[in-house]
Amino acid sequence: MNRTKLVLVAIATICFCSAAFADTGFSNQGGTLTSKTGSTGYYLQSSGSQLSGITGNSTYDCSGLSSQGGSCDGTVSYTTGLSNGLSAALMNNITGGPTTLNPGGMIKITENGSTIFTGSFTNATWTYIGTCTASGCATGQYYEWELSGNITGTFTGGGQANGALIELTTQKMHTDPFAHGTGTIGIAGGTGTLSTVPESGTLIMLGTGLVGIALLTRKRNFGLRA
Repeated sequence: MNRTKLVLVAIATICFCSAAFADTGFSNQGGTLTSKTGSTGYYLQSSGSQLSGITGNSTYDCSGLSSQGGSCDGTVSYTTGLSNGLSAALMNNITGGPTTLNPGGMIKITENGSTIFTGSFTNATWTYIGTCTASGCATGQYYEWELSGNITGTFTGGGQANGALIELTTQKMHTDPFAHGTGTIGIAGGTGTLSTVPESGTLIMLGTGLVGIALLTRKRNFGLRA
């Protein structure tokens, strides 16, 4: 193999590696988030949140809500793991710190009527980010929360994904929907990044290709020295 062909093979392999490890970003907006009672704690479940963007994955990339003339036609759904306990303060947590939610639950992304990603939370926190206090809201103040955490799952067609769910932020309200632990609030929007890890067969193929390139390079260099 001449030098030019060897360089082309190397470039192709590097490009393939980059594609295999590419990050997929997604965003969603609208819908509702409800705090519900589980067997030993509360959990959060979303409904009706629309997919508003996918980037970094040529198979699924889209932009903008289809209802507004965009190309995204799908949903993003969340169900978290349980909180440790059933105190209402765990969900409105206005006077305390973030509430830690146990691993588990579900995250699902659909596009054009088909599920393209399913996964679950490895950890999550539910944090109060509003300006109202435990005594109520003054003029211009509001209640608002944020769900954040890490997820793991699988894309349709293969490829394990591990990523950080950057945020799912609620809408701002002037009354506390979680004053009694359970309640429902609108979703302002959410974003996340999924780092795709190739399946073992793909990794073996990548490794074999790199080894082959190294051997060809060594053989060529040996021939030049002979």
